[in-house]
Amino acid sequence: MRRLGLGQWGFACLTLAVGALCIRLGLWQLDRLNQRQQRNAEIQSELDRPIVDLVSEAVPPEGLAYRRLRARGVFDPTHEIVLSNRSYSGQAGVHLVTPLRLDGMDAAVLVDRGWISASQASSEARVGLALSGTVEVVGLGRPSQDEPSIAMLADPTRGPDTPAIDSWRFLNLPGIQAQVSYRLLPVILEVSQPVGGQPLPKPQTELDLSDGPHLSYAIQWFAFAAIALLGGGAWLVRSARSGRERTQA
Repeated sequence: MRRLGLGQWGFACLTLAVGALCIRLGLWQLDRLNQRQQRNAEIQSELDRPIVDLVSEAVPPEGLAYRRLRARGVFDPTHEIVLSNRSYSGQAGVHLVTPLRLDGMDAAVLVDRGWISASQASSEARVGLALSGTVEVVGLGRPSQDEPSIAMLADPTRGPDTPAIDSWRFLNLPGIQAQVSYRLLPVILEVSQPVGGQPLPKPQTELDLSDGPHLSYAIQWFAFAAIALLGGGAWLVRSARSGRERTQA
């Protein structure tokens, strides 16, 4: 049997490397799928627990994320902010986020009231969406959002002599707490129904508990590995056969 040439050995090594890489990426996607399924199960377990009433100092300081929450109090529009770059049915807009001063507590919970259009995002336009008096809100507890490690994507840092930041890319509770004079609970209440019967803001409580695309991505990587290994092997066999036929001729 004719030995493989140097170029053919190089191609074989490249084929094996590409196949191994694709298999590794496929296994990584399966691992991501397993992590997502475990996380979804944990979230669903929290959703199945009884609703938490944020009505007293006995409210637990943690463990409120992904719990169903109910709160009663008065909105504080002076510390209201918007969460930028949010869309609804393809229309650009923001989320209106207002602290709710809780009845019976010297604290507030940050309430994501839902979506409004970009034309309504200015502080002047938001006056018409203010609610006075005591209100009750129900919704889903969300954890504080971490700022990205890339500095240009993060929200600016507020200094002691700088004005409060009105528009945020991420609802980072420690950052927002720095510009609020009273204590904020360590959770964001994302409303599940309009507050006060108003059509706006539009609640957007959308919790994705699907498996995501990880399984399909894993299948694609395994398919690429099969193409690389089987295709490369077939090419090497044909190349070796052709070389043997030329030698015999």
